[in-house]
Amino acid sequence: MAEIIETATGAITRSEVDPVTLDLIENGLRNARYEMDEVLFRTALSPGIGEQHDEFPLMGDPSGKMVVGQFGLSIPDFLEVFDDTIEEGDVLMTSDP
Repeated sequence: MAEIIETATGAITRSEVDPVTLDLIENGLRNARYEMDEVLFRTALSPGIGEQHDEFPLMGDPSGKMVVGQFGLSIPDFLEVFDDTIEEGDVLMTSDP
């Protein structure tokens, strides 16, 4: 089972977010997703990714729930069998055809 090491240990409190800030956060996350796509397209050796754009990168929260991306259903299953620590800044790459 993966051990997720988190740096923030305090309680998260709800706060009001104005529409401009929300829009900036949403677009920042969307752009990060587009950049992940581009890296895959440019470096893929598989024609399925490079030419057909058949890839699904995502960013998830510590529990494996998708924050940005699509088709993140296998992440909790992956974390269940991953036997190491996951720390801030780590990147996990899987291939699940």
